[in-house]
Amino acid sequence: MFGSVREAWNLGATAIGATIYFGSTESDRKIIEVALAFEEAHALGMDTILWCYTRNDAFVNDGIDYHTSADINGKANHLGVTIQADIIKQKLPTLNAGFTALKFGQTNPARYNKLSSNHPIDLSHYQVINCYAGQI
Repeated sequence: MFGSVREAWNLGATAIGATIYFGSTESDRKIIEVALAFEEAHALGMDTILWCYTRNDAFVNDGIDYHTSADINGKANHLGVTIQADIIKQKLPTLNAGFTALKFGQTNPARYNKLSSNHPIDLSHYQVINCYAGQI
């Protein structure tokens, strides 16, 4: 943090923002710090903006980079809205099925073949669904 929420509010800011690299070694600490800052900002009537990105060497498998996989980014988005982000900034997804490829998380094949496709609009839609069905 470069300053406190109260300092931003005293300077006339109407919003605060933060970036979390989900999956990084610092992400557990950052999630807690940002959640507390966002709670204080909301108490002061400020909006909150979160840049949700993924960063972990384990997100690369067989030469394929899953950092922009819709399901993995969708999980980052869901964590972002859970810590009360009003606006989420996310990279556009370029592929899907990261959880399956990385053998991580509980997945159902329907989430990849019936509920989504590899079309960029469907992949982006999947990210929006993870933001409380687009409410954030």
